[in-house]
Amino acid sequence: MKLNKGGATLSFRIDLADGSRAAFKPAQTDLRTIPRKEVAAYRLNRLLGLNAVPPATPRLVSRDEILSLLHPDSVAELPRIRAETVFNPAGRTAGVVMYWVPGIKDSGLDTPEGIHESIQWLTQGQPIPVDKRALAAQLSQLVVFDFLTSNPDRYSGGNIKTSADGSRLLFMDNTMSFFIEPDGNRSEEH
Repeated sequence: MKLNKGGATLSFRIDLADGSRAAFKPAQTDLRTIPRKEVAAYRLNRLLGLNAVPPATPRLVSRDEILSLLHPDSVAELPRIRAETVFNPAGRTAGVVMYWVPGIKDSGLDTPEGIHESIQWLTQGQPIPVDKRALAAQLSQLVVFDFLTSNPDRYSGGNIKTSADGSRLLFMDNTMSFFIEPDGNRSEEH
């Protein structure tokens, strides 16, 4: 297990014996990440027939497993891992394991330029370039998905990825989904 760089919350890359990879997010003190929300987003994605959220399943992982499998490059982060991971009295954390999508890349749709361009695609009556129509259709699905899941975090940076060839949007990092805001969510100008 190797601690992922970037992001404000804890997540690990797991290198499995067969050469495949997975991501693991433990329960943690930072409530911006609630791992079970990844599972809920994945299941809703499946019910809607989108196939855009990587498979996610809940897992209990022990403190001993995390510490014994920790990659040497992540040992310096032990104080942070110990301080931020929430373990139950039996020494286990209720996290989520997610499929690691190989070859993903940033879509650029959450940059100021990408937002400006994509708003045009999603504005009624505005032309959509022929080579962007499939991407625009997926982006409109993402907007509806984020509305249904009440996800305020999609455009914070790096949460809209594409397949290696850029043809398929992947709805990544759904741990802030199902956000409860008593007064409703405010719309932000981009």
